[in-house]
Amino acid sequence: MIWTTSMIIETDAAMDILRECGTEAFAVYCFLEVRKGPVGIEDLAKACSFSIETTERAVQKLGEYQLGIRVQRLSTDTPDSKVVELR
Repeated sequence: MIWTTSMIIETDAAMDILRECGTEAFAVYCFLEVRKGPVGIEDLAKACSFSIETTERAVQKLGEYQLGIRVQRLSTDTPDSKVVELR
């Protein structure tokens, strides 16, 4: 576990989020762990010093990860072809 001035987070879970979702989603995760309640996207963006667009992408990545949804590109002719599945 990591002890900070504001929270305790499970190291393995936090590192998995950082590795799988990136730094922005990790920052969102940490803020939400501290907040422990609903927060508006504008407030979340401000707290993390991100744009609204970056915050929305980070929230989406984090949500997909926590729900166990994996998005993967298909090896087809169209680069936009993707598969979404539950892990």
